[in-house]
Amino acid sequence: MKLQQLKYILEVSKNNLNVSSTAVSLFTSQPGISKQIKLLEEELGVEIFVRSGKHLTGITPVGRKILPIASEMLQLSQNIKKVAKESVDPNLGSLSISITHALAKFILPSILERFIVSHPRVSINVIEAIPSHISTEFQNDNIDIALAHEDLNVAGNIALIPCNQWNRVIITKKDHPLSKRQDLTLSDIAKYPIVTYPLGNKEQSKRLRAFSLNSIIPNIVFTSSDSDLLKTYVDLEIGIGLIPSIALRDEDKKNFEIIRCDTLFESSTTVIAVKKSTFLRSYVYDFIMLFAPHLTKDLINSMLTVNESYSSNI
Repeated sequence: MKLQQLKYILEVSKNNLNVSSTAVSLFTSQPGISKQIKLLEEELGVEIFVRSGKHLTGITPVGRKILPIASEMLQLSQNIKKVAKESVDPNLGSLSISITHALAKFILPSILERFIVSHPRVSINVIEAIPSHISTEFQNDNIDIALAHEDLNVAGNIALIPCNQWNRVIITKKDHPLSKRQDLTLSDIAKYPIVTYPLGNKEQSKRLRAFSLNSIIPNIVFTSSDSDLLKTYVDLEIGIGLIPSIALRDEDKKNFEIIRCDTLFESSTTVIAVKKSTFLRSYVYDFIMLFAPHLTKDLINSMLTVNESYSSNI
């Protein structure tokens, strides 16, 4: 049994059993993949995939048991490499981060500025993604950690570490009627066209849920993940803005009325997502603690509930 064979069966399952697509993604040949899978099945004495002629059409019951174990074995092999690199040079490596647009634009820059000063030999790769795509980035082993919100929908092998809380604000043109309201209500907001960031579904969106619970239908005329674009549309008086408080800049106070609405919507929590079974390099801990200063290495390890021996103790 070879690690390469395990990688092949996992990649085939991720590519909807399409060996040709798998070969392209792995920069190898289709016959080579098919041969290695067959050799593995012969060694194990079972079939991992259901076949119809030369085509794979499904995963056998025993195959469904083998695939997650194969994934764990590949993760362990990656952990061994990380342990070795940590021992040889703990300050040299790379860090791949998947992050949502608002966090990448308004929170990450100051964190990276400090991190790069203390870790100049760590190369950083930032992948901007919507929350629904972050799980795929983990599944494809494209990232080490992800920064998003608590409604992140990820697999059970991903730990979500809570960080900072935030809420939404209303922004309007100067002297807008809403800015003169003493006790703002959802009904007041719903009287005006609203520009806001993407809503997701009703169960996930705390904005939609707040309106729905009060039997109010908001007039949402435009959505975008780019908060600066939303501000432009507010400036053009296309609508009032309902945006994350973390997306505010100092100059926004000069250009807009900023109306807090903490009592109208549930607060949200920024989370750091990490694979439970992964070995964390020492500089990954440092990055997490820069992002969330209240966290310690012990607290982080306590949230990675699968086998703490994977955590860096070198």
